[in-house]
Amino acid sequence: QSHFFCWSFILFKYSFITRNRKKLENLFPLKSLEMFKENSSRYEFAAKFTHGSVYDYSPGVFMSYFGAKTLLENKVTEEVINFNAFEKNSKHTRRSKLKDGSIDFSILGDNLIKNQSFDTVISFDTIQFESNYDKLLKKFFDLLKKDGMLILSVPNSKVNSIIVKNKFTEKLIKESLNKYFKNITIYYQKKFSL
Repeated sequence: QSHFFCWSFILFKYSFITRNRKKLENLFPLKSLEMFKENSSRYEFAAKFTHGSVYDYSPGVFMSYFGAKTLLENKVTEEVINFNAFEKNSKHTRRSKLKDGSIDFSILGDNLIKNQSFDTVISFDTIQFESNYDKLLKKFFDLLKKDGMLILSVPNSKVNSIIVKNKFTEKLIKESLNKYFKNITIYYQKKFSL
């Protein structure tokens, strides 16, 4: 009965980034800044649907921090369990908000996560890099509680990249998800310019 919210990425305007653009441009090269904007807007969007215990299979250390920060500040969860999808020998981490507003960080042992299930699983821009993305979708399904929700983003088939292993049409992503999920809703991001 798990729900799935997918949106194929194209980009949409995120006002926080626009106000702090100069600051961010000093931290990130232009392509990284674009990716940060895309993922930031996704976490803001996800906060509208996220609830309960959260597992975030995230695209990098910085986004795992920023994603958890966004979800915690929106008060949709007490803690976020992260896994960095692109780091070799990655460990599960826990991020939670302390009373003073800072974010606590701890590294978890694999045994602590083994039998845990979650209300919400989030994964942005990860399955297109997997050789066997069906195996990853199954993992997400297994991590979810019976009425849990997967929030996932994938690039649409029009995105050109030499490092992307899988390109998804709306039909292909629906077919892939129908193996595990009964309720599928697709959202699209809109393009904006830097």
